[in-house]
Amino acid sequence: MDSGIITPKEIALGDSVFNGRAGEGICATCHGRNGAGTAAAPSLADRSWIHGDGSIGFIKGTVIQGVQHPAQHPLPMPPFEHTLTDRQLQAVAAYVYSLSHK
Repeated sequence: MDSGIITPKEIALGDSVFNGRAGEGICATCHGRNGAGTAAAPSLADRSWIHGDGSIGFIKGTVIQGVQHPAQHPLPMPPFEHTLTDRQLQAVAAYVYSLSHK
């Protein structure tokens, strides 16, 4: 997915999934509201990426596969490949990308 084709509607869906308005807010539980970060998981709202380059493809892959051995935080990130639909995975990736590319 190219960053040039992210739509406001897609970001809004990703926001809803991430923060819990459409689903359980499974991302915000560890990463904090709006990706601000917590002691359990890193901020996603800056341009600092621990496990990759911050591209949409990388972000989506991380959401799909999870992070079993985090470098700097105590909790592993579970994979969401079978938890979220493909549309939700794309939207969460777009939303997280938008947080760090304002």
